[in-house]
Amino acid sequence: MGKADRRRPLHYDPVLGIAEIQRKNGTWLTVDLGGGGGGGGVTAHTALTALSWASSGHTGSATALAGFGGAGAATTYSLPLSVANGGTGGTSQATARAGLGLVIGTDVQAQDPQLQALAGLSPAADELAYWTGGSSAALTPLTAYARTLLDDTDAASALATLGAHGQIKRRMLALG
Repeated sequence: MGKADRRRPLHYDPVLGIAEIQRKNGTWLTVDLGGGGGGGGVTAHTALTALSWASSGHTGSATALAGFGGAGAATTYSLPLSVANGGTGGTSQATARAGLGLVIGTDVQAQDPQLQALAGLSPAADELAYWTGGSSAALTPLTAYARTLLDDTDAASALATLGAHGQIKRRMLALG
């Protein structure tokens, strides 16, 4: 802002989400900051920035967006707004996701009914998820004893865990 801008009356209302500055001709320039109903995160800095931008005669268009560069000088950014300038670089949802590195199925997991079914469960200690249908799941208790059986790598180990190995051996000898 120039010296003349700093001497003009300024009004900032965070409740209504507006800022006003008196022009040289005595009329008021009002900028709606979109923060009505309690401020909505509108700050005095936002108000001054918006007023400075608007009073400098900058406006957006269908192919450009007015804003401020790193030194606070007004500038115009071409649309689509690049990722480097705070945009997505895209003109569609697909190109926006690609610009942000969020391509579904490549960079992020696509929506999946089986994953959704698992996400809908509320697991707790000593529970195991299992499928009740093609895209539905449930939980069942998993005891410490069941875990000792599940960790066996072969039938002989499972029979030993069950305590049945000796009985089977005796029956085979009896059949002899």
